[in-house]
Amino acid sequence: MIQKYRFIKSSFINFLILGSFVSISLSQQDSFFTENNQDAIRDSINSLKFVNPNQAEKFAFEILENYPVKKSNRVRAATLAALGQIYHIKGLTGPSLDYFEQSEKMFVDVLGSIPPWIQVSIGNVYFAQGLFDKAEESYLESFNNFSAISPSEDIILNPRRRSDKLQGMAVCKNNLAMIAEAREDFDKAREFFMDGLQYRREREQFDDLAHSYLHLANLGLATNNFSQVSVYCDSAEKMIENLFNTPVQQFGASEENKNRYLGMSKQFQAQASYKLGNINLMKKFIDEAKKYYKNLPIELTGLLDISATMYFDLNDLDASVGFIDEGLILSEKQGLSRQKEQFLKTKKLVFTKAGNEEGAQRINEKLLTINQEKVSSQNRNLLINMELREQLRLNENTIKEAKEQRRQLIILAFIALVIFILIASTIRAQYITAEQQKIIAEQSKLVAELELKSTSKELQHVSTSIMEKNEMIESIKKDINYASNFLSDSDSKYLLNPLRSKLDDATSGSTDWDEFQKHFNKSYPGFLENLASINKALTIPDLRICAYLRSGQTTKEIAQMTGLSVRSIESRRYRLRKKLNLNRNTPLHKFIYQIELLKTIPDSA
Repeated sequence: MIQKYRFIKSSFINFLILGSFVSISLSQQDSFFTENNQDAIRDSINSLKFVNPNQAEKFAFEILENYPVKKSNRVRAATLAALGQIYHIKGLTGPSLDYFEQSEKMFVDVLGSIPPWIQVSIGNVYFAQGLFDKAEESYLESFNNFSAISPSEDIILNPRRRSDKLQGMAVCKNNLAMIAEAREDFDKAREFFMDGLQYRREREQFDDLAHSYLHLANLGLATNNFSQVSVYCDSAEKMIENLFNTPVQQFGASEENKNRYLGMSKQFQAQASYKLGNINLMKKFIDEAKKYYKNLPIELTGLLDISATMYFDLNDLDASVGFIDEGLILSEKQGLSRQKEQFLKTKKLVFTKAGNEEGAQRINEKLLTINQEKVSSQNRNLLINMELREQLRLNENTIKEAKEQRRQLIILAFIALVIFILIASTIRAQYITAEQQKIIAEQSKLVAELELKSTSKELQHVSTSIMEKNEMIESIKKDINYASNFLSDSDSKYLLNPLRSKLDDATSGSTDWDEFQKHFNKSYPGFLENLASINKALTIPDLRICAYLRSGQTTKEIAQMTGLSVRSIESRRYRLRKKLNLNRNTPLHKFIYQIELLKTIPDSA
């Protein structure tokens, strides 16, 4: 019984609020199904699945279809897990386990591990089918996984920092206790319940503590230990009193939980009073429980069913029928088909006991209709589920095709990018090479120009030196001639002749020309060779005159450098013009300047 109340924890008020919220959300899918809204999406599906499984199923498939992130993520994994729980609530074990398996795979992709709560849910499926061994295996594995969670992992699993490691361990112990209770191993059940209570004491969440105490109270009912029922119900009520009066943060504390657990306490005490034969006290606790359950239709229908059964056992059939009719009206109003079916079964027993065969037959017909509708609804749900899954599969195939096209485009874009980079690198390398060559050419040109200037200066210096030397020699010769006039002895004058010869040789010798030619060829490379090729009749003296003119020397300067007279130089220039066949309008020096030189200075790029 306690499992039933723990499993369905949503109230009618929350159902209405949540139904409105979901209806608005579904009409505004584009704004609701976003990554920024993932917490609200998960909360909506988790709340809706307990109060309206059919609406929750539809909502879950809309999440899978409309949530923008199609790859594995926490929202899609949580939605698959919610579908597993929905089909468990609806009694469809196969689809339930199938969706839990899909959820496990996706959580492994996203988190690298399976959240222990999925294993708890799978254990619940096995428990509902009476497969206690497999359920026990799942709960034990979940407990070990909860125990191994580190603080940092707990934050990853609970991004809103609602740490539930201790809560998970407590739930696993309580579920193991319910297995032991179903096997009528009440000592083991009590041991597990106490372990769960200890974990919840460490967590200090008072409504969870109240829930554990109520588990122990229900165990007291099963073992007819009525003093324990009273003690644990009192403990649960004290925890609820502290729920809103404590400095310790209480997650999810609400008036709904307060009324639910206080109502459960009064209900268990009513059942204990019934077993003890204290009918007046039983009535009192039933009335108190009904007040707490006023806005909790699911819990209220459970209380009305238990009350009808107790009055049936007391042979107060009118009172039993009164509770049944009240429960039927409430079940019909809230659409609680499972509770409605249970009330009809109890009413059939009442009619049978009262000898009302006709009434019992009408109830049988209603139950048969309900079963037919249930089978039809299950088949319809299975077909809808198959259609939705097929649509989802088609959507996933479309997404896969789009991903493949995107992947191919990315590959092509990558190849194009590589080619572009290679082309750009080649062009850049060519540009850098050209720039470097240009710089080298400019530097070479600059060096050549500097060398040319340097050789020109050297040539000028050599020319000046030769002229100065020759001027000095001429001056010495004049001094010797002047001094010889004062010599009366012819022999003495004769002695000066060798000196005059040496001085003449120093002026007209080849040494000066060799030095001049060496520097001239550096400044004007190829000039003499090109000039000689123009006219083969030119003599060496002719070439020398041309070289002196090319270097910018005047007739007087040439005379000084060669030791000849100005008149002799002019005669040679005249003869040179005739050899070169120059007309009067063409100056000799202009012709000489037009003779090409060898290109020793590279052109700039």
